[in-house]
Amino acid sequence: MSFHHEKLTVYQRALDFAGWSQTPIESVTKKTSTRDHLERAGDSIALNIAEGNGKFSRRDRARFLQIAHGSALESAVCLDLFVARRCCEPSAIVEGKALLEETVRNAFQTAG
Repeated sequence: MSFHHEKLTVYQRALDFAGWSQTPIESVTKKTSTRDHLERAGDSIALNIAEGNGKFSRRDRARFLQIAHGSALESAVCLDLFVARRCCEPSAIVEGKALLEETVRNAFQTAG
């Protein structure tokens, strides 16, 4: 048996990002608020997509997808902060930002 949210492309991309983000999170050896925030925001994307998909009203579902969208944007900013603080090269975050862009795009389609 599988849950309905597991079939959603947006959920799959959120899981892809969560897996991908472990490398930059672990590569930043200094404990920073940005590193911790990236881990929490990345998890929040998938968690809110799943919870929102389980809601019966369209309004409730849209609210959780908006939260997931916000968490995806926060994650993108965390990656930018890694670059700004010279924790990694710009090329190291390209794949992660692409996954986040796809997640955001699919979140709007799922909400509609």
